[in-house]
Amino acid sequence: MGLAPVFRGLRTDGCLQGTEQEPGTGGGSMAGPSASGIIFISVNHSITLMGKVWLIVMILLRILLLLLAGYPLYQDEQERFVCNTIQPGCANVCYDLFSPISLFRFWLVQLVTLCLPFLIFVVYVVHKVANGLTVDLNSSGHVRDMPLLKTHQEPFSKTNGNEMPQVPERSLARHFTGAYILHLMLRTLLEAGFGAAHYYLFGLYVPRRFLCQHPPCTTQVDCYISRPTEKTLMLNFMLGVAALSLFLNVLDFICAIKRSVRQKSKKKMSLEKLYEEEQGFLSCGGASKGKDKHASLALQDLEGEAEEALERNGSEAALCPPEPMGTPRSIRVSKRNRLKPPPPPRRDLGLPPAASAGTTGEVSTAAATSIRRVTGVKVDAGSPWAQCLDIWVTFWKKKPVKRRDLFKLRTVHHSTMLVSFILLWLCVVFFILCLRCQRPKNFPPGPTPLPVLGNLLNLSLDNPMKDFERLRKRYGNVYSLFIGPKPAVVINGVQAMKEAMVTKAADFAGRPQDIFVGDITQNAMVLADYGPGWKEHRRFTLMTLRNLGLGKQSMEQRILGEIQFTAETLEKSIGTNLSPQVLFHNAASNIICQVLFGTRYDYDEDFIKVVVQCFKENSKIANGPWAMLYDSFHMIRKLPLPFMKAFKNIETCRKLSTRLIAEHKRTRVPGQPRDFLDCYLDELDRRGDDGSSFSEDRLSLFVLDLHFAGTDTTSNTLLTGFLYLMTYPHIQERCQQEIDLTLEQKAHVTYGDRHNMPYMQAVIHEVQRTANTVPLSVFHSTTTDTELMGYSLPRGTLIVQNLDSVLSEEGQWKFPHEFNPDNFLNDQGEFVKPEAFMPFSAGHRVCLGESLARMELFLITVTLLRKFKFIWPEEAGEPDYAPVFGVTLSPKPYLMKVQLRATH
Repeated sequence: MGLAPVFRGLRTDGCLQGTEQEPGTGGGSMAGPSASGIIFISVNHSITLMGKVWLIVMILLRILLLLLAGYPLYQDEQERFVCNTIQPGCANVCYDLFSPISLFRFWLVQLVTLCLPFLIFVVYVVHKVANGLTVDLNSSGHVRDMPLLKTHQEPFSKTNGNEMPQVPERSLARHFTGAYILHLMLRTLLEAGFGAAHYYLFGLYVPRRFLCQHPPCTTQVDCYISRPTEKTLMLNFMLGVAALSLFLNVLDFICAIKRSVRQKSKKKMSLEKLYEEEQGFLSCGGASKGKDKHASLALQDLEGEAEEALERNGSEAALCPPEPMGTPRSIRVSKRNRLKPPPPPRRDLGLPPAASAGTTGEVSTAAATSIRRVTGVKVDAGSPWAQCLDIWVTFWKKKPVKRRDLFKLRTVHHSTMLVSFILLWLCVVFFILCLRCQRPKNFPPGPTPLPVLGNLLNLSLDNPMKDFERLRKRYGNVYSLFIGPKPAVVINGVQAMKEAMVTKAADFAGRPQDIFVGDITQNAMVLADYGPGWKEHRRFTLMTLRNLGLGKQSMEQRILGEIQFTAETLEKSIGTNLSPQVLFHNAASNIICQVLFGTRYDYDEDFIKVVVQCFKENSKIANGPWAMLYDSFHMIRKLPLPFMKAFKNIETCRKLSTRLIAEHKRTRVPGQPRDFLDCYLDELDRRGDDGSSFSEDRLSLFVLDLHFAGTDTTSNTLLTGFLYLMTYPHIQERCQQEIDLTLEQKAHVTYGDRHNMPYMQAVIHEVQRTANTVPLSVFHSTTTDTELMGYSLPRGTLIVQNLDSVLSEEGQWKFPHEFNPDNFLNDQGEFVKPEAFMPFSAGHRVCLGESLARMELFLITVTLLRKFKFIWPEEAGEPDYAPVFGVTLSPKPYLMKVQLRATH
């Protein structure tokens, strides 16, 4: 009698060891698997089906394709990058600008980095499995004893009576689902990061031609890329494979979570069933021999469960069993680490009220007399079975999940893991974006930017000028903002403006090359970067305008001729309310058209209607939120969003200008220019193929750029001027008196008459100051590392000139916030121009059409005031002076009444 067979497999120190099979029990001497086989099985069981598909994609669609197709395509990339220049070093600099990072090397780094988490996971599995093996090599060199690789034995319910239950072969695989999920999270983050970098650095296509203008290149250079179509296909294919890989990673992550939930649910259900069968076994009577065998199996199974629980919770325990019946002893569980108690047994599995430990079903007299209830079963406290149950209760105190709760558990666990992964990914992205929004050392102060948005929320989209003034009062005349992720410096006040635009003009003469307005005009003239090409075109434009009569009597005749058509239109509207918006736009457009194209268009012709309408729409889009989103998020620039309308408009205008260029080429006489187009074509013939920045493709956008610059600002200034003249009738009357006095004996006004009209000049200049049609000027950028007012500005910093702060600065004007011509008159009534008057900006990038605009404003205003009286309609209500903010400021649409003056 006794339980000696139960402890046959124990070591002498009382700790649990694998039991040996008795002869004749069906055991054999078959060799176990090798250690490498166990490691392979463990790795294979830990990887899901989606993980294996991902491996196939990595091997076939990435590694092999990159080596077999990518390397031959990119191995001679720089050698086949051809530039039309012989300037030493120019081609190398242009290639570095075109491709700062080799696309092939980028793909190699991407592959190595993406494979790294998987390799770390495999090494981790190998390490853990190898450390868990107790190796006892036989003559065949196989693993004999692996106590850490165990699963449950066959349930007791499958035994009949006193038969010994068959012990199945234990599973050889260990699961590392937690480590696999962690490696998947890292792999997904890396895949998403490299995908975003891939799109940000290389885009979706490879251009056929690349324009380069950077020292040591003396002019704008055209560079041509080899096999652009094939490279575009390869570029998009690799980006598609990256998207597929990211999708597989997400699917793999979901599958791994589901498998983890299934494993946990299966273990809880197995333990529940195991406890039920153990209790059933304890309640059964039987022969001593059968009971001893069953007891041996029960203890083995309990010991195996204890080891698995300790291994799962990160602890190691030695189970010391009690002595045979008659000498009960306490049970000790030694822990090296903190052990989390497992769930308690279920209490709804009703069992008989008593369990016997002896062959006759009686309780041993050597046991304690106290009876206690353990999980609903009354067991003798001193019996070996009670001590075994104490071991079980010590480790399984938590209540396992019921079957009806499994679906809820899986759903909640899966959702929690997925949300945690998404939050982790968002936190990493947020942290990276926060780092990008850090100001450089000794950079001007400013409000704290938000990731991605920068300081866009600090500015009103309707009219941000009040916000600029509020920030100036808080941070000073030089402060910084983040326009999306790009840092910009805002310059306010006369002192800072003169230091930047006059004293250090060359340092601040650049133009940003990656903004919405520059992209729609393709950086033609006004938005061209500072360099030899821009200098050539500016020098040529100023010389050509002077040759075409700028500042001369011939230009006056063109302007006065257009004014006659404007006056005729006003005469037809006498007695009715007139909207002057289209009228003044058409007049300003026709004047610049005569200079550029040598042609005047009727106000109802399609050409002038289409051009004016396109310019108005583009100005509205450039002021709206879509332009800001375009500047902030590069990844949306190719999407069919509302800002694409601006590109369609500029393409429509370009087709019109291309048609005019073709007509001029057919009808022109070389050396006898009629207009700006003829002069440019003559310059092209003279230069030939000398590698200069002059080209016919550039001409079509160049003339549109000049047309817009010469139309919008002049027409909006005229609209603002007549709005104030109507609402300040005493100023209009004083102007008319001065005009009548000066031009009493003249048929028409000349530009030279301005010197005899100080008040008229003061009114026109006050209109320019108040209208402030380009309040933020055109954005500049620094061409080199420089300083401004003690702050350090790195090369390429976006510069915003707040001209409104200059034109209304306290201390510079008598009436900075009022419309009052006395701002330009001294005490003697003479015209004076303060140094703070700079509506056309200052320095190297001052508006080249300034002289033409001043001539137009003076001649148009004086001629119309001499002939007409302008009245604000009573039914129009109170005038609204608040402008509409855009690329240029324009007054809100209004109506006017026109009357012929008595003298006419």
